[in-house]
Amino acid sequence: MWWALKWFFISWALLLMLSDIQISTSLYQYQQNRVLINIPRWQANRPWATLQWHVGRIEAHWYGLAGKPAAILDQ
Repeated sequence: MWWALKWFFISWALLLMLSDIQISTSLYQYQQNRVLINIPRWQANRPWATLQWHVGRIEAHWYGLAGKPAAILDQ
């Protein structure tokens, strides 16, 4: 049991070190509080996965190793 728990925390710490974390906070306006995590850190513009917390709402997206699809622009 302790072996699995130890490796869980080591894996979690490694994942956080390899991710790009952006935190936006405001003391006066609750709506401006936000946490955005992109995994991996070295591909912040085309992440494999994103996790976002904004005003009590949690959104998680898994894009796979190909990365986040590019935005389609209207012509």
